[in-house]
Amino acid sequence: MENEHTYFRQCHVCGYVTEGKEEVQRCMRCKKGFLPLKYFERLYSNIQKNSKEGTPQLKVTFNPLPGLLVFW
Repeated sequence: MENEHTYFRQCHVCGYVTEGKEEVQRCMRCKKGFLPLKYFERLYSNIQKNSKEGTPQLKVTFNPLPGLLVFW
């Protein structure tokens, strides 16, 4: 059996919980958009990749915590 994931996201605007087999992008009730999961980890890895490729480096003054979810 294939390893299937189920994603749950709770909307910070209306409180509705959306469930999906793929990463949930929007609240199903109020249509508010969500940041991607592991947003800062992806951002940091893209910055590291670009610095290795010789692309002008973006100065980052923070080191994101692995696994930290962002709420606003």
